[in-house]
Amino acid sequence: MALDTLTESGQNVILLPRKSQSLPVPYKRQVKYDYNVKVAHGAARRSKARGRQITVCALVLSLSVGIIVTLRHILPTSATANDLSVTSSIVLELPKISSTSKIGAVKLPNDRIPFEPRTYNNTKASDWSTITVAPGDNLSLIFGRYGFSKNDLHQILALGPQAKNLRSIKPGQQIKVRSDEDGRVIEIVQELDYLRSLHVVSELDKYSMSIVEVEPEIRHASAQAEIKHSLFLDGQAAGLSDKTIMELADIFGWDIDFVLDVRVGDRFSVVFEELFKDGEKVKSGKILAAEFVNRGEKLRAVYYPKADGTGDYYSDTGKAMRKAFLRAPVNFTRISSR
Repeated sequence: MALDTLTESGQNVILLPRKSQSLPVPYKRQVKYDYNVKVAHGAARRSKARGRQITVCALVLSLSVGIIVTLRHILPTSATANDLSVTSSIVLELPKISSTSKIGAVKLPNDRIPFEPRTYNNTKASDWSTITVAPGDNLSLIFGRYGFSKNDLHQILALGPQAKNLRSIKPGQQIKVRSDEDGRVIEIVQELDYLRSLHVVSELDKYSMSIVEVEPEIRHASAQAEIKHSLFLDGQAAGLSDKTIMELADIFGWDIDFVLDVRVGDRFSVVFEELFKDGEKVKSGKILAAEFVNRGEKLRAVYYPKADGTGDYYSDTGKAMRKAFLRAPVNFTRISSR
């Protein structure tokens, strides 16, 4: 089929196929094609998508704010990690003790250190009063000065022969007294010497009295010296007590005249006991062994205990050091080197 195309005044004209001999009618396109339509349509779609995203974000933000406000009303503002922690406990079943079970009693030591007070009842008591006896003091004056009951004083002094220690207190002695708030005496402790003390105790409104003696700690010590001045002075310089020096002279006094026989250059050595209480030395004990070299002659003595608790000194040959007569009476004012 033939087509005829005609251009008229710059416009395209489409000629219809010739079916008849009628005149061709020119067809004009009324809308021109706009190439910017596609670009504008894409921009519109992107604008709508952005709007939807903003709407969704606004909804999420609103929901978040609502949840936070709700939680703040439900939970206390001062809640901490410790307040919100959960504590769990485990219940343990302990074995049941039958009524027939025997529980052994705790044994307490029988011996006590003297001058160390103890509690005998549940009476509320004041602190211990440590009293140093002054010249001219007696127990009645002390009780009056400290406000202790005079009735208790009479009961204590009437306890027995041991109460004479409280009647014959001496200046410088220490007495410890414990009383209640009314001045009633609960306990008295009087130190008699380094190892013994008198205890007066109130039990069931009655007083009891006893002397407590502690077993000291015994340590061994030794000393030696050369005579330069006298046995007494050189013994003191070697660290010996007066008691130990006197005992040393008594051991060898049967063989040595300490007034006439001792010379410069003589020497001695001794092993002896020391008594300790609470880690503190209280006095010297007996001599266990001794040696004295007098003018070149060596004398030795060793302590040997007996079955009755006493003892004596014997030479290294087994002979008793004690003889019938002393060489000379020991007088320390005259013991010197010549």
